[in-house]
Amino acid sequence: MTLSINHSTAADGSFTATGAAAWDANHSFTGLLDVANGGTGTATPALVAGTNVTVTGTWPNQTVNSSGTVTSVAASVPAFLSITGSPITTSGTLAITYSGTALPIANGGTGQTTASAAFNALSPVTSTGDLIIGDGTNSATRLAIGTNNYVLTSNGTTATWAAATGITTGKSIAMAMIFGY
Repeated sequence: MTLSINHSTAADGSFTATGAAAWDANHSFTGLLDVANGGTGTATPALVAGTNVTVTGTWPNQTVNSSGTVTSVAASVPAFLSITGSPITTSGTLAITYSGTALPIANGGTGQTTASAAFNALSPVTSTGDLIIGDGTNSATRLAIGTNNYVLTSNGTTATWAAATGITTGKSIAMAMIFGY
């Protein structure tokens, strides 16, 4: 008896069969599945041994073994980290922890261990009364305190100090009372 089955294999490797025969669990395919369809293209794939690696047994029951030894494994870390267990000469664990030392500015830190000191280390402020303003290039810059009787204003582009005009002491007190200053 000859059984005729039409089939197609999709790009994803799935197999579709159609034909006059009923298809059930009693039917099977034999042969090799091509590499292009997700197979190996061979009935007995070969594992290749390398330096200090051996392969024993036959397909499909093969064992891969390695030989050789490591005589020492060590690690070093930057100063803001500490390491214990190094070097390992037989077996062990390398443990890396934060040492409590500040991460230097050159490595993306602040060089400080408290929030206040970290802010001061990165701040452009150098004198009493300085202000931090944006410089238009996504950076902070220092605006020194203004001259006596100058007020902070805008020139349309940035903050700047300008002479106070039209404000007298009486007006200043009245404004302070209105706005709660």
